[in-house]
Order: sequence, then structure tokens, then C-alpha cells
Amino acid sequence: MYQTVKVAETSTISPQYRRIVIQSPEMAQASQPGQFMMLKAWEGTVPFLMRPISINDADPAAGTVSFLYKVVGEGTALMAKLQKGDSLLLGAVLLAAGLLYLGLGIFYHRLTAWRSHQIQLKDVGEVTVTLDDAGVREQGRKGEGFYPYASFIGCFHSRGRYFLFLDKKHAVILPEAAMAVGDPAALGARLAEKFGGPIPEV
Repeated sequence: MYQTVKVAETSTISPQYRRIVIQSPEMAQASQPGQFMMLKAWEGTVPFLMRPISINDADPAAGTVSFLYKVVGEGTALMAKLQKGDSLLLGAVLLAAGLLYLGLGIFYHRLTAWRSHQIQLKDVGEVTVTLDDAGVREQGRKGEGFYPYASFIGCFHSRGRYFLFLDKKHAVILPEAAMAVGDPAALGARLAEKFGGPIPEV
């Protein structure tokens, strides 16, 4: 199922991350957790493949679907140039396929996050991570970073650590044993509130 839709809104989350909202009452009604959609924001066959982007949010009442994505290549760079009122081609993926993609992604996330954790923490010294109502803030010797909760594509818990994924290869990792203020149970409850439900154990 493919259709040409209009861009209702675009916004910049951070230098690398963008959010796009499209107007599509049919897609908004049909959207389910675990689905992703194929997006194409250019004419012709270069790039050849549409880009699979997971659904960030859907509002059936407003008839909109939003996507959060990282600008990492030619296709997403073209998507980042879209403005309100522009058109793009949208294709829905079946729920079963979306769930399979999500399941494989969780397994892949877990492996790559461990690698990213080991690489990113090398020679960075002490890093302080603070959670507040707006998002997650990291501060260390090499500078400060801030991530709104909307910039994360998922959150999982494994072996005493919370993994807040920014994309398939990068996560903010929160070891419960490293908490300086509060208790792990409160951290889990806060993350569940921000991510809209219980945090999956993987």
C-alpha cells in the first residue's frame, strides 16, 4: 500500500536527529506498535531504495503519523530537506513484518550497544548522567550532551543496566549500580513513565 502524502510538520531534535509529521488519516488509523513505514522523499531512482523508518507516534484524531530519524546517508539527508507542505511517497509494512524487524532489532541493539558502550567510554573519564522531566543530560570531560526523551527510539533493561537507544548502534547506558542519587526502582518507574509503559527485559 503506497500513497503520496503531505508533510504537516518538520523539526530538528539535535544536529543529527529530525522529526517529521505527515498527514495521512488512513495510515494514522492503521498504525500499530511494531510497525515501520517506507519513506521516499526524492524523484527518480537515486537513491534506489525507500527508507524504512519506525513509527514514533500516530494521532488518529488529527490524522497524522510522526517519524524520528537520524541523518546518516543520502536518503535521510534528502528527507531532512523536506518542508511543511512538501510531498513524499509513503508505504506501509505489515504488522507481522514490523514485529519481526523489531524483534531482530532488539537483539542487534543489545549486541551493538555493548560494543558502543565499550568504545564510547574509552578514555572519557568520569561521566555524570542526569534525568529530568525534559530528557537525559550527559556531562563529562569532553563536554555535555542533552537528549530529549523523544529522541530515543526505545529503552530496554538487561543485567542491571538501562539502555536508551538513540539509533541501532548508539545508546545511553545507565548502570543501576552507578546511581549516586535515588534508588534503582525509582529509576525504572521514571523511565517507564517517560517511555509509556513497562521497560522490556532482554
